[in-house]
Amino acid sequence: MASTPHPNLDSIGWEELKMKKSNIKNILIIAVLAVLLHLVYFVQISESNAYLGYLPLKLDGISLIFSALMIGGVAFIVPAKVERPSDFFLLFYGVIVLLSCAVFSRVTATVNQSGAIILFVMLLIPALVVKKFHIFKFKLKIIGCFNANVLYYGLAAVIALAGLVAATRGINTGFDWSSMYERRLEGRAKIGQENFIAYLLSMAVNGFAPFLGYVGALRHKILLLICSILFAVFSFWLEGSKAPFLMTLIFILMGAMTRRNKLQRLPIVISCGIIFICLLALGEYAIFGFSDIAETFVRRAFVVQGVLQSYFYNLITNYDLSSFLFGLDKSYGSVTFYVGSKYLGNSETNANTNAFLYSFANSGIFAYVGAILFVGLFFSILDNFFYSFKRQDVFFVAAVYALLITEQAYTTAMVSSGVAMLTFIVWLMRSERQASRKLMTVSR
Repeated sequence: MASTPHPNLDSIGWEELKMKKSNIKNILIIAVLAVLLHLVYFVQISESNAYLGYLPLKLDGISLIFSALMIGGVAFIVPAKVERPSDFFLLFYGVIVLLSCAVFSRVTATVNQSGAIILFVMLLIPALVVKKFHIFKFKLKIIGCFNANVLYYGLAAVIALAGLVAATRGINTGFDWSSMYERRLEGRAKIGQENFIAYLLSMAVNGFAPFLGYVGALRHKILLLICSILFAVFSFWLEGSKAPFLMTLIFILMGAMTRRNKLQRLPIVISCGIIFICLLALGEYAIFGFSDIAETFVRRAFVVQGVLQSYFYNLITNYDLSSFLFGLDKSYGSVTFYVGSKYLGNSETNANTNAFLYSFANSGIFAYVGAILFVGLFFSILDNFFYSFKRQDVFFVAAVYALLITEQAYTTAMVSSGVAMLTFIVWLMRSERQASRKLMTVSR
């Protein structure tokens, strides 16, 4: 008699084959992204931003080999599909921070090839820690003492209050695209940066409003969707902020995908979106000889990210022992404005970078290690929260924190941008299981 393959062995072999195909596909997609980003930079951005010191990228054999290795590292980090909250960090951090470093960290003369490799390793370590921390399993208890709708509409009221108070500060508002940077500086001056209204507005812009967009799409609550979109429009009108538009669109998309059980496909959707933007930029350049898409999206999201990483790395590697251990001399003020003044020639430029380089430059190597451990632990807690209660709202918390720390200190994103508050709110929400149990108890 012919032997019949064991069904379990067949299924294991099939899963391994699917995993290998998925990994190969992931590598190819990341490689295509890198090539297209490089091409957009080559045809326009390097020339249009030459006054900032942007140089053509070298394409010699050694550079190509090391670039290929770094891009392979990005492909290893970026998940092929989203399965747990920590995957959002690996996705956004990998695509925004690591890919920008691999492609654009050497576009100025600030960092050489060996420096770019060391910088990439410094940025890779946090991703590896988060990737490993999810293996720790522990049980969490949920409070679940509030109806979710009460908290959702309570946040909408807070957003309305923040907008109303900020609008009375006498800022020259409007929708003029050319004056948005002036409005932003004026808003920063008139609202302030370290007062209750400034914190409330920051939480509303970066956390609460996008959360309502996600929830509105997920729970099919049209009023919350409208509130989120209107606040994004309001933010541009008030301070010329473009980021809320992008944040709102991303999280509405995420909410809709979660509702349809398609969230696992988010990595391919984001990758295809970036590919589409690059192709649009190249098409616009071919037709008009200049691409606003390249300057607005590709340069801002990727090239500037890589350039600022190189500036922070250059600052760190030129520290004396005391600064290396404990960070920038605090008499210079905030390290982001110091970098803006030293490398960009403008003391009013707030040159933000990812949370880990910021911690290293601002407070030294111990703070860098502390940032890695904190972020790894936080995403591990979110993973276990999801395993325990299956609350889909936690996906937003993970995704927004992952996005914010690509350009903010981890403490700023946690407190000033409202992530800690949102985490607590999600913890307070009564789960559907709790609600059904309460209903059964009442009916009895």
